[in-house]
Amino acid sequence: MGYGLLKGKEDEIRQESILLLLSRYLAGNADLIAATKKANLAEIKSQLQRSIFAAVQATSRSLLRSIERERKRYEYSDSIDEHPRATCLHPAERTTLWQLPYETQLELVFGALRMAIEEKLLPEKNLQLVMTMLKAGLSQTQIALSLGISRQAVHQRIEHVRNHLRKQIEKEEFPLA
Repeated sequence: MGYGLLKGKEDEIRQESILLLLSRYLAGNADLIAATKKANLAEIKSQLQRSIFAAVQATSRSLLRSIERERKRYEYSDSIDEHPRATCLHPAERTTLWQLPYETQLELVFGALRMAIEEKLLPEKNLQLVMTMLKAGLSQTQIALSLGISRQAVHQRIEHVRNHLRKQIEKEEFPLA
């Protein structure tokens, strides 16, 4: 192991081999059971070696087949844009906001905050507070210290904004990057 297509897959091969060894190659191995009953150490050792080798080989072959299937799925060419099967994941196919790039997340949040200000959905001072926190990268404690209020007061002021953002962004269609 450690070369060719399986390079870097050693941990996966070990884990899968152990599972296969326990579930298939050792469980019910009649020759191993017989050797164990006779206390034949040489045969026990031989059966364990054969079982381990078989499990590693089976796992390696399975992983190689999987890698080959994956390689066949993709055809390589000079320019990916000219490739007939070139695709790009549309941001709307992501299931959560957190799967988007950080910059896109911020754009969505600031857009929702600006819309809330324009439509007067929430108190502007609370919305401005959240915008300041995000732009400066400040925590609730840091913003509380700078304003001379308690962290709980900051938390209460931004709680409605946080709930609004969750609902608003859930309804948003993610923009193309």
